[in-house]
Amino acid sequence: MRIFPIILTLCLCSIAFVDSTAEVMEFEFYSERIRMEYDDAMLDLQLSNTITESTITQYYEQLQHETQYFVVMGVLFHYKKTLGLNDWLYYRLIDAAAREIYKDKHENHRLLFTWFILNKSGYMVQLNYAESTVNLSVYSEEMVYDMPIRKAGSGYFVDISAYQKEGFRTRMINNDQREFKVRLKGKPFSFVLDRLPTFTKKDLQTKTYEFIHDNESYRMSVDMDRSMVQIMYLYPELSIDKHALIPLSDEARNSLFSALGKMIEGKNDFESVRLLLSFTRQFKTYKTDKEAYEIDNLTFSPEETLFYKFSDCEDRSILFRLLVEQLLGKETILLDYEDHATVAVNFDNFDDQNAILYKGKKYSICEPTGPGNHLQPGQFPEGFQKESFNIID
Repeated sequence: MRIFPIILTLCLCSIAFVDSTAEVMEFEFYSERIRMEYDDAMLDLQLSNTITESTITQYYEQLQHETQYFVVMGVLFHYKKTLGLNDWLYYRLIDAAAREIYKDKHENHRLLFTWFILNKSGYMVQLNYAESTVNLSVYSEEMVYDMPIRKAGSGYFVDISAYQKEGFRTRMINNDQREFKVRLKGKPFSFVLDRLPTFTKKDLQTKTYEFIHDNESYRMSVDMDRSMVQIMYLYPELSIDKHALIPLSDEARNSLFSALGKMIEGKNDFESVRLLLSFTRQFKTYKTDKEAYEIDNLTFSPEETLFYKFSDCEDRSILFRLLVEQLLGKETILLDYEDHATVAVNFDNFDDQNAILYKGKKYSICEPTGPGNHLQPGQFPEGFQKESFNIID
C-alpha cells in the first residue's frame, strides 16, 4: 500500500493550517522538545463509558469527518521522518501527543486516537474491548516476548498498549474481549531497531571501566547517550537476534572503539579477541536478570550493557559480537543454548579441534561472559561442550 503521497498531502495541509480553532501544544519526547498544532474540535468528541462496536464506529466517523485530524497526523509523520523513528517509536510519539491532547479526558480517548492515526498511517491494527476497557493491538510478523499476543496467520497481533499498564505481563490477549477492525489489510508493524533515531539534542554521560589482561591493568572512559538507554527502558522484549541488530550511539561507538582500538593496535586477530574477551568478562559485574532486575529473560542492547551496572551472558555476547565484527572485521555466530548464550568467531589460521562447522566455515567458541577470565578461544565453558544449541548468524 502506497501511503507516501497521502502523507505528503497531509503534511502540506498541516503546514498551511491557520484556523481560530487551532491549539498549540509542546511536550517532551525523550531528549526532543516537540511542538505541534491540533484542532480543538477533537476535544468535543463524545465517547460513551461503555465501549461497543457502535461507540467505536461513531468516534471514528466523528474524528474523520468533524475534525482536521490531518493537522496532527502530518506533523507526526514529519517528526517520524526527520527524527528517523521506527514503527515502535512512531507509536510512542503518537501516544505522547495523544496524552497531551487528551490529558483531561479518559484514557480511552487517547487509545482510540492512537488507533485511528496508526490505521490512517497504513498499519493493520485492531481494538480489543470489553465494557469500559480498550486495548490496542498491531499486526506484526515478529515475535514479542513480554506483551500479550494472539496468533494471526503467519504473524501475531501484539497488544502494544499493554506496556504502560500495571500487571500486563500476561502472554496472551484475552479471548473474552471482542475485536474491532477497520482496515482488514495493511502493512505489518515492525519492532526492529537497526537504526537509532537522530535526535537533535544529546543527553551524554561518561562511564569508566577497568579490566585486567595478561596481568596488565587497563582503564578506559566511554561516552554514551542516555536517550538511547531511555528508549530501551520501555522497549518490547524481542529475540536475541533482533536485539543484536541494535547499534551503539555515535558517542558510545566512537569513544569505545577508539579506546579498544588503541589497546589491540599491533596485535593479531587471535590476541585481539583475547583482549576483547578480557574486557567483556570483567568490565561489569555479572548477575542474572532475576538477581539484578527481578525480571526473567531481559536482553540488553549494547548501549544498555555499557550503561547498567549488571549484565549476563546474552548481553555480553551481543556486545562482544559487535566488537569483534566491527573492530576486527571477523565473522561471528551466536550460540543460543537453552539457558546460556555465547559467541563463536571465524579465525583465518587457528587449529581448533573443537571448531563448529557452519555454512562451510569453522568457528571457534569464545566465551565472553566471565566472571572468570581463564577460557581461551576454542575452549567451551564447563558443562556445555556436549550441549545442543541453535546458531544465530
